[in-house]
Amino acid sequence: SIVRIDRVDQFTALMSYRTAPWARNRGVASWGLSAATRWAVDVLRLERLELVHAVANPGSCRVAEKAGYLLEGVSRRGFRDDAGLRWDSHLHARLADDPQPAPIPAG
Repeated sequence: SIVRIDRVDQFTALMSYRTAPWARNRGVASWGLSAATRWAVDVLRLERLELVHAVANPGSCRVAEKAGYLLEGVSRRGFRDDAGLRWDSHLHARLADDPQPAPIPAG
């Protein structure tokens, strides 16, 4: 999903996703993120999409990478979880003119 959009100055968006435990490791999150990314670029004409996740969650790195988001760096305590705890975070980004990753099969 798209969490925050700036279509006025920067043409950027912050992307997010959640996957139910029973649906993990099936490509669902990567497929959904890829679909939302294509829509954000093709329909909304956004130029840069960002995704942030806790460094302690390597599964989110795999999701981002499969959807074509490159790791740009680490933000110290840049992610706050639902319990209010802060974690170091990875910043991934995808530019509108980045090469399209190979299609991800659904389910």
